[in-house]
Amino acid sequence: MTNHELHRQLSLVDWDFIERASLDISAIHWYPGSFAPGLPGVLVDLLSAPGETVFDPFCGIGSTAVASILRGRNSVSCDISPVGVMSGLATTGLISLLLSNQTLFEQVFDDLHAMIEEIHTPNVLLRHSTRSGEAVDEHLIRFGGSSVDNVFARLFKPIAIESLRKWYHPLTLMDLQRLIEQLEAASFSRFCKIVGFTMISAIARNTSSETRSWGHVADNVRPSEYTYKDVAKSALLWIQRTKKQISGVRGSLSRMPSGQTFDFSIVDWTDEQPNFIKTPATLLLTSPPYGGAIDYGLAQRLTMYLMGTSEDDLARMVGAEIGARRKRSRPTHIEVWAKELVGAAGAQLKWVTSDGYAVFVMPHKDHGRDAGELMLKAVLAAKGWELAFSADRSVRQSRTRQSWTSIKKETILVFRGGK
Repeated sequence: MTNHELHRQLSLVDWDFIERASLDISAIHWYPGSFAPGLPGVLVDLLSAPGETVFDPFCGIGSTAVASILRGRNSVSCDISPVGVMSGLATTGLISLLLSNQTLFEQVFDDLHAMIEEIHTPNVLLRHSTRSGEAVDEHLIRFGGSSVDNVFARLFKPIAIESLRKWYHPLTLMDLQRLIEQLEAASFSRFCKIVGFTMISAIARNTSSETRSWGHVADNVRPSEYTYKDVAKSALLWIQRTKKQISGVRGSLSRMPSGQTFDFSIVDWTDEQPNFIKTPATLLLTSPPYGGAIDYGLAQRLTMYLMGTSEDDLARMVGAEIGARRKRSRPTHIEVWAKELVGAAGAQLKWVTSDGYAVFVMPHKDHGRDAGELMLKAVLAAKGWELAFSADRSVRQSRTRQSWTSIKKETILVFRGGK
């Protein structure tokens, strides 16, 4: 495709994405600052071909990975947030199961549903037959490589009970703890347990006593009163909603892709040089953290505590986040963010083919963060990457859950390799 043809096709896109996409994975697990549901799919369609690999180094909850496998592409995803990586793997793995073996897909939900009913039914001993066993994990190993190992190792640690007491009614916390214990003890596939922990993570904030916004949780604004929430009811609703959301993608596909691989890893780009991509990607597609915008780790602090993360470890993770809000007190925090951003981008481009594409969704210059865009353009130009297209888009607050950051506009930058 010539640059003129590329520019013409990209110019025809309504980048505000007014129409609702067929699948919004933020309904499966909330996450601040996630992609507009339709955005990654359009870029994957236009800038890659079936069978190629798409790389998202700041993957969040895996929107790029989901768009990729639904379009017959392989995907590689990583993030510093174990919550994002866990939920991304859960969603992508479930879609992969659905596309190749609907029976296995349904077995995962059946087992989780039976476990919750067993907990929810008082004074009755139910023994459900476990079905999501070796076949599910064999599928995940075949198509997801070491992703299950990467995520599972972070789960089922002793929960940070003292930190959690500040956010939950005592009986609600007891129910959450019991649910985690039952999930750990169940004879499920490991992937089913990852989906189960994702379910617990997805309901962690709504079952807490501080439900005004994720920003209150991130800023450590404790509940003024404690209200009991029904954990089992929330979990059952999550299963119903998630199964319906993911099942619906079959009807939206003109052809059924199969055999796509995916990989999820937890990576801190500020001090690591990972070596996990077997085949170079033809498309890098990501929305890096915006300077001074969001503390992703603190926004997910309740799940981090349920994963057994201490206050000190949580603080260290937030300190390593590129552009974390907690760094805004430093006079040069935007410059530091920009330098960390382009340093990470340089490392990430090593995993992209020389004739490929790199797409960065950046904060608009109106928000005082244009240093990142300017520095990124300069560094990529020096490496032989040409800016082939750029466009501004409006951010719909209700869709992206970014109201806490007041980000109203973004800029999409499409770079093309110099071959």
